[in-house]
Amino acid sequence: DLDDVYDEALSLHSIENVTRQVVLPLLERLGERWKKLDDAIAEEHFFATYLRSKLGARLQHRMRYATGPRFVAACAPGEQHEVGLLLFAIEARNAGLRPVLLGADTPLADMALAQRRCGGDGIVISSSVGPRAGVLERDLPELVASAAVPVFIGGATSVRHRSAVTAAGAIPLGADLEDGIRLLATTLLSQEHAT
Repeated sequence: DLDDVYDEALSLHSIENVTRQVVLPLLERLGERWKKLDDAIAEEHFFATYLRSKLGARLQHRMRYATGPRFVAACAPGEQHEVGLLLFAIEARNAGLRPVLLGADTPLADMALAQRRCGGDGIVISSSVGPRAGVLERDLPELVASAAVPVFIGGATSVRHRSAVTAAGAIPLGADLEDGIRLLATTLLSQEHAT
């Protein structure tokens, strides 16, 4: 059963190793199957729902002990897959940061509002699928201009559309979890010390 396999993997290896060696490669394979097979969509949705539950519980575990900068994290408009966002949030929490998750398919204006309400030090947008028309060219520059905090974009979009992301004034985090967390933490901590 899937629970037994997942729990056994976590009993033998760290969440980071299970994520890098099992979860991420499996998600990539499911994504490739989804493009080729009719029934793969249900398979992908099942696994994503399962992981969302497991990762959400893991994220909340020890969250109250984090004391670093707080940031709002959400999936870009049209982005339905939030497993990458959850994995990023867990890694960020492990680095001492305090993510406030908004979830999938979040309008950029709502991210700014949530950031102001929670007093966040930054906004992180997860985007792996191609962004909707106008998001990078119109909506992202508007968000960057209205936010008084740094705006980051992570995932495949930040790699494929790096020049559009930087032209909008946002900071591309790339697709590597460790590198993205390091850049986010360095930026937010340096900003915190400057104020």
